[in-house]
Amino acid sequence: MIQMKYAYTDSGFCRVHYKYKNKDGEWVMYCLMEDFDTVKLYRCSTDGEPDYVVVPDKAELGLEIPPDKYGRELYNRYFQHGVAA
Repeated sequence: MIQMKYAYTDSGFCRVHYKYKNKDGEWVMYCLMEDFDTVKLYRCSTDGEPDYVVVPDKAELGLEIPPDKYGRELYNRYFQHGVAA
């Protein structure tokens, strides 16, 4: 299972950021971001900007639930509706 840790919510840009420690021990940033009527998971650049959509098997994806209301809303929408690349 891929476990991602909650990093922060940026409601101004409609994002919830996560970090993941890869096999080399480096932290890699991802974010959930609104895209019209859906929420997609993006791989982020080193400065935290969304770079490209990733479509993992959600059954193998463990995301920490964000502590804030907006973050939980994006989290719930992502797992309810899925992503379309």
